[in-house]
Amino acid sequence: MNQISPKNKSRSLIIVAVVVLAIIAGLVGWKLGHSNSDNASTNATSTSPKVPSSPNDSAADSSIDALVSYSLPSGWISSTCTGKSGNVFIVPNSASLDCSANPSAPIKLYVDPQNNTDCQQLGNVQGVKKHVCISLYIDGHKSLKASTTYPKSSTYATETTVSDYYINTGKGVVAVEYTYTSNNSFQLGFDQFVNRIKIK
Repeated sequence: MNQISPKNKSRSLIIVAVVVLAIIAGLVGWKLGHSNSDNASTNATSTSPKVPSSPNDSAADSSIDALVSYSLPSGWISSTCTGKSGNVFIVPNSASLDCSANPSAPIKLYVDPQNNTDCQQLGNVQGVKKHVCISLYIDGHKSLKASTTYPKSSTYATETTVSDYYINTGKGVVAVEYTYTSNNSFQLGFDQFVNRIKIK
């Protein structure tokens, strides 16, 4: 039987020791790096700036304005609500913005968090009286137009229709929502507003 020479035996022990030390050093380095990344995440979370709460200084304007430009129809104004960041509300001069109401304004503009670009994404609507969706082009970009009629429920005090345009800008989807009851008095203003939206 061949025996391992003392020289080869010591070499084997040195190699094993080096491998074990490399593994231990790697584990220690990983643990320290992981601990530092956790601390960095904690620090970033605690020092990150808060979303502005001022009605006229909402983050909504900057995110929407990065994707589209628009002009309001004559006699309409835009505003935002504290606590409803991400939304721009469009109201006629003859009406007032009611941030506590549902809806707060006849027309709402926001960046769609679901990024809806196909009618199939909007198709699974439950407990509604009517739902219609079509594809169309707005400013040369494929977009969607949907209309959903809700019965009187806990969400709405009376039968309510919500008409939406989902405008695919290529960098995100901007949604324009018009909510009305049997008194569909702002349809013309809504259509005018959507036709004035230009994709950047």
